[in-house]
Amino acid sequence: MVDTSQAQTPRASSSPAAEGKENFAQASHEAKFFMSTLHQIEENGNVELMAQLFDEGAELWRPTFEEPYRALSGARRFWKEYLDQFEAIHSRFTDITERNGLLILEWEGQGRVKGGRPIHYKGVSIIELNSEKKVARFKTYFDAAPFLVMQTPTHPIH
Repeated sequence: MVDTSQAQTPRASSSPAAEGKENFAQASHEAKFFMSTLHQIEENGNVELMAQLFDEGAELWRPTFEEPYRALSGARRFWKEYLDQFEAIHSRFTDITERNGLLILEWEGQGRVKGGRPIHYKGVSIIELNSEKKVARFKTYFDAAPFLVMQTPTHPIH
């Protein structure tokens, strides 16, 4: 659901994801362009396409960072590191909330990590736009459990 006046709690029964499609007709140009660009870089690996959406002073953060990445070089590094984790990945957006230059995108990622193991995980990204509609801050939160590989001891514990 897209709400440009106030944040709302998503209702799975009426979300595009519940219907198995991404159809955010009411989403802003910026939200649609961000989602489209992410899909493009997931297909072609060209992180420069995504970096162009960011302000020169942008900050990017995810739970595995102690400090945010900064500037356009940080945006390039962030998206390269994201793609480098996977043999293949596709993000499907399940909900969008927008308000006063703030985009909240809920999503699911599905694909294969390096080595071929399938992965499916969910998360949310918070995007703050500046007055020129460039990304000033990008924070993403996700369930990291699917990235952890269960390691079993080679010798049973007695």
